[in-house]
Amino acid sequence: HPLVYVEWFTALHHKDPVSGLYVVNCSMCHHQPNVSIISADHIVWLCHLQAQCGKHISGNWSSENV
Repeated sequence: HPLVYVEWFTALHHKDPVSGLYVVNCSMCHHQPNVSIISADHIVWLCHLQAQCGKHISGNWSSENV
């Protein structure tokens, strides 16, 4: 089976009041990102993560520099 690199995040505990999306953070282990290499057949569900930008988003951002 192919192997995949996984960066783990915290569980879905609460939603952002404005967007209604769940808020997650990087999971840490001994002050380092919690990561694993697992078999691809162990993946149960994929998700899309969106950065929390706050109230203002820079007009200078583009697909090349963000």
